[in-house]
Amino acid sequence: MDAIVVGVDASEAAAHALRWAADEAGSAGARLVVVHAYRPPLAYVGDEDVVAHLDPALHEEVLGHLHEFLRRSGVDLSPLHVEERLHPGRPSDGLLAASAAADLLVVGARGGGGFDGLHLGSTAGHCARHASVPVVVVRPPAPSSPARILVGVDGSSAAIHALRWATDLARRRGATIEVVGVYRPHDPEVPFGGEFPWHRASDTHRRLRDRAQGHVDEAVMTVLEESDVAWHTTVAQGHPAHLLVEESRMAQLLVVGATSGPARPGHLGAVTRQVLHHAGCPVAVVRS
Repeated sequence: MDAIVVGVDASEAAAHALRWAADEAGSAGARLVVVHAYRPPLAYVGDEDVVAHLDPALHEEVLGHLHEFLRRSGVDLSPLHVEERLHPGRPSDGLLAASAAADLLVVGARGGGGFDGLHLGSTAGHCARHASVPVVVVRPPAPSSPARILVGVDGSSAAIHALRWATDLARRRGATIEVVGVYRPHDPEVPFGGEFPWHRASDTHRRLRDRAQGHVDEAVMTVLEESDVAWHTTVAQGHPAHLLVEESRMAQLLVVGATSGPARPGHLGAVTRQVLHHAGCPVAVVRS
């Protein structure tokens, strides 16, 4: 891994993101690119370089705010190769531009401009939808969380790609992978979303469970069997997002796959959107 981009503002969420990114940069031997966006005077909008050249006093003032944040964050950056970048404009634009030449983008779940009550800020959501590299949306895990990385699999190539990415990270961090498959039977005779009555549909229930187990077994055989990473598997009945969110409360990271393609630019599935809003730990969105 060559470079990790992290977006920071003056928020507590940004401090959590910086700490997560710094830990990963240290374990991966990567450069840490710290991006701080600010709102420039209207005369400078649209030109990323003009502030530094035409208004050096403003540029130095903003840089001073960034340095003050880095000092107050309490994150030790001294062992790392750190690059600082200022972006006069929307934070998501600066982060997407910087991450285009990086390996990973890290953002806080909510920035300093977020609204109370929202679980996911607009910058984090935009980056998760549009970044060309994996995106980690950081919220602090529970202090007692074990070194456990959850990966949801559903038989798709995106899930396999996400599991490979998670395995590399688990190797660096000495963590255990938990491969999770979820099945949710429905009764075709009731409104969409209704559950099967088991006394009438035990064969269907068994087939759906076997299919979910098959997705988990295929993922393990493809990625984990020959690896040196510790792993476990779970196959459970329920709503995929609800189960992953519940399990995430005792994990250090939840990893989900997303499919890229020109037909659905910026698309995230329903499960990915829900875990981004409600997970109890950082969430990594890995595009295939």
